Amino acid sequence: MASFHSSSIEASTLLLLALSLAACGDSGTTTTTGAGGAGTTSSATSGSTTTTSSSKSATSTTGAGMMCPGMGFSGMPTAQVGGSATAKVVDQTGAAVPNQPIYICGTDICSSPGMTDASGNASISTTLMEKKPAFKFGDRVLYSELGIPLTMMTTAVGTVATAKLPATGAPFTAGGNVTNGGVTLAVPANDNLGFDVLLYDTADKQAFKAVQVPLTNLTAVLPAMTPAFEIFYGVSPSETTMCPAVGVTVPNTPNWPAGTKVEFWVMTLDAGEEFAPYAGWAKASDGTVSGDGMTVSTDSGAGFIYLDNFAVRKKS
Repeated sequence: MASFHSSSIEASTLLLLALSLAACGDSGTTTTTGAGGAGTTSSATSGSTTTTSSSKSATSTTGAGMMCPGMGFSGMPTAQVGGSATAKVVDQTGAAVPNQPIYICGTDICSSPGMTDASGNASISTTLMEKKPAFKFGDRVLYSELGIPLTMMTTAVGTVATAKLPATGAPFTAGGNVTNGGVTLAVPANDNLGFDVLLYDTADKQAFKAVQVPLTNLTAVLPAMTPAFEIFYGVSPSETTMCPAVGVTVPNTPNWPAGTKVEFWVMTLDAGEEFAPYAGWAKASDGTVSGDGMTVSTDSGAGFIYLDNFAVRKKS
């Protein structure tokens, strides 16, 4: 999987070297299981700064033999100097996010790590040649990991938000609904889940967590599209594969009329780019506002085969 970060703020300094070793490594230890069940584990090793191909296949196979391939978005990017980025990182309430890891990473190589200071300020630079360099922030356990593509040598991001994740999540349940932070996942009975167990190595870390982030301070993260995104959620465990597709339901906070057709989009920092472009977005599912106008759900027969931070907009 993509970045491996410390799950403890208190241990951040001691583990800074370890973070650097695996920050951009897309390989690691993954496990594919039936929801809530035991599975097999495989591992691979990455170099200190070099990203290798994901140990999680682009195709997951359920016990029923269903195939859920990723679309593939890697292309053939050319390398450029990663450059520098400055930002102030805040959470969904506008509070500063201190002592969180920051990087400039491409799909092939990663800078040495930095940290946000006590006020959430971030400043980092690298002279490494990288493919698709992006400014990354968040440890994927306490806070969502988000990324901003870097197209200039110097990028002043300004204030940017991430999601402070709930302390407690909801365990995945085969054939049942899993709800946290207002988001409900409808998990098929025969679903196979692929976690990044290098990072999410305990049952509590593999529990589902979600939090809605207001669109304020998300301009640098969300793509400029028409119609624009009106709902954004940070989630964990990120970069989790799910097959068959899992239904997703969220509150209708924009108050769209009943029956409104919508689109769910997912973003990722997985250097394998199987389900979305690196530090970018891809459509995950169509959806519809419920008849009572209270919720927005992925359509029947659709849903997510890949769990990561996501956003929702009206269908264009």
